[in-house]
Amino acid sequence: QNISTFEMFPDFWGEKNINAFGEGFNKGGRRAFDVSLPIQEVTGRQVEELERIMTMEAARKTNLSPIDTRILVNSLTDRWRPTTTSVNQGGASPQAFVDAIQNNKYRPALPNYTPQEVKAGARSGDLVAYQLGDDDVFFAIDKKPDYSWAGVEMQPDDKALVGVVSNAPGSRGTAAPSVIAKALDEGATILDAFAVPSKRFPDGYLPEYYGELGFEEVGRAPFDKQAYIANHGELAFEDLLDAWRSDGWDESMGMPPVIVMRWSGTDADRAATIAGIRGAGAPSNRAETLGIVTTAERPAGRVPDPSIQEGASGVGRGASGAAGDDNRANLSRRAREGAEGLLGLTPQQLRNKGIPEDQIQQLMGLRNIGQ
Repeated sequence: QNISTFEMFPDFWGEKNINAFGEGFNKGGRRAFDVSLPIQEVTGRQVEELERIMTMEAARKTNLSPIDTRILVNSLTDRWRPTTTSVNQGGASPQAFVDAIQNNKYRPALPNYTPQEVKAGARSGDLVAYQLGDDDVFFAIDKKPDYSWAGVEMQPDDKALVGVVSNAPGSRGTAAPSVIAKALDEGATILDAFAVPSKRFPDGYLPEYYGELGFEEVGRAPFDKQAYIANHGELAFEDLLDAWRSDGWDESMGMPPVIVMRWSGTDADRAATIAGIRGAGAPSNRAETLGIVTTAERPAGRVPDPSIQEGASGVGRGASGAAGDDNRANLSRRAREGAEGLLGLTPQQLRNKGIPEDQIQQLMGLRNIGQ
């Protein structure tokens, strides 16, 4: 939490007769503080005041819509439902995953799974889809990806992030980071996406976004229009172009290539990145370098849904994709600040937001461990 040194060391500033609104701080006050390294006796009343300031700061960061609050709380408390668990036991429905893809604006760029394929993947464990609570936020992990069409040599432990989609109405900047955090938690090592250029992002937004999170490009393939139409149809192709245009692309920029990106960090980096996205724990230097915990503004557009083009066949089998966010703020930063705010609230403040008691207890545990 951001707490002023005037709140933390009132005796020092009182002796110097310097306050936060006067000129003294910039006329030697700051240096005097740095040199003296003062010690402050903390009273019970001051502890109460600091707690009040911290909860006010936390509340400021949680100025979120109800749906974004729910998404972040469900993400922090790991309310992801896998298709490997039956619906009756609280698992995700394969049909719901397929329907979410079909109902998404970017469906022409997403894998065209059938319910039977998703069910078979869940049975074998080769393709596991996840749903966040009861919201229309999904992704899947493909444990047998093949990116040979992009010249990428596969590794035995590769797991691809595919089929990312969110149709959660009104969600802004919370779904995509929640998906990335869970996918990394599940061991995702590789993903693919269309690099859709725009004036704002000449090389495409997704490469920059995923690069920020620790993925590096390892392969790419040009878009094959004829192969795409042969497998998806002319109407799907036109819908695909319309989706790209809505993100600032036009034909003069050329057809977006498909890029393949691989996770480049260590296990420690993975844990730090997850913690950085979720606003819990102390991110590593790598996470700070990647921009996960930076306070600097960074432009970002919506996250478009990417797809893959498998060589000559052009049969899309997976994509890390969009979360349907229309915000123009850095997605990782918005989610992290919201999570930090939630973790800083008191139990009563969380109750006032309608958060269930069992999740409140989980959040309290995360705060005690990670803060």
